[in-house]
Amino acid sequence: SAQSALPAPVVKRLDHAGSVGQSAAALALATAPVLSRHKRVASAPPAAPGAAVLGSLTGVSGAGGMGVFLPLFLAVTLVAVTAAGIARRRRG
Repeated sequence: SAQSALPAPVVKRLDHAGSVGQSAAALALATAPVLSRHKRVASAPPAAPGAAVLGSLTGVSGAGGMGVFLPLFLAVTLVAVTAAGIARRRRG
């Protein structure tokens, strides 16, 4: 029931809201994470947190995005800004 996906006070308020509230409770139930041993489990944590961070930084985490191009772009930008700063100091 919706009580497993929502706290009891919330279910009670939604029930008192009529058909719209009951529809909201049904939607919450239909889209709630899978329950395992009476606990909600959205996703399993990574085996090694350091590996997850490293994967995100290098673009191999599989989460989409710019991949390896983002760190490369940031490195090139850092070098360009540093070179511009050095050139400006030498001129002024």
